Amino acid sequence: MCRWDYVQDGNNTYQDMDRLAALSKGLSTWARWADANINASCTKVFYQGISPSHYISSS
Repeated sequence: MCRWDYVQDGNNTYQDMDRLAALSKGLSTWARWADANINASCTKVFYQGISPSHYISSS
């Protein structure tokens, strides 16, 4: 398994984080920002993710 160097969550810094928890936190943060800053009546917002297979080491 490939680990991240460091992940910051609020005032806490971790050496690693569960990928699904990180995705959930990231999307929730992004969604709150979009809701607060985007006028949905005149703007469309798209999200494009990356397959988890991109993080699997081939060695």
